[in-house]
Amino acid sequence: MSNNEIEACQKKYKELEAGKSGIYNTIGRLYFEKYKDSPEGEFADSVNQINKINEEMKQIDLRIKFINGIVVCTNCGLENGVKSSFCSGCGTRLPHTYSTDGMRCSNCGGLINPGQKFCGSCGAAIPQTETAAAAEPVSQVKTCPNCGCELENDAVFCSECGTKID
Repeated sequence: MSNNEIEACQKKYKELEAGKSGIYNTIGRLYFEKYKDSPEGEFADSVNQINKINEEMKQIDLRIKFINGIVVCTNCGLENGVKSSFCSGCGTRLPHTYSTDGMRCSNCGGLINPGQKFCGSCGAAIPQTETAAAAEPVSQVKTCPNCGCELENDAVFCSECGTKID
């Protein structure tokens, strides 16, 4: 047998081994997808570990989005601005689990995100600083007919009071 023939056989062997590994990976993924909600038997610990890792990854992804000014609606999955209290797609109250500056509502202690006008937990009005109000430029913007909050052009619901926008 020549060196070329040996190299060809070794190459084919490695290709077959890689193909087999890919199939094992597919079987594992299919098993996980089928039993991730009700793991049993000898694979239960592994499935639970993957579920835990997936949840941690989801929380990290949500945190990164929040840092970038995005809050994901837990009802419809739409990405909203961090200053929004309600989803502009379905009107669901948005989660406010992080606060960039640690502000808390003086009424209930709920977390307050920068620019919020009302507490997401109890609805109490949040005092706005006069300097922030004076610094806002005057321009033609879409506003909520109920509370006067500035709206995104494609908003279906007001992000502050939840009023449906026609």
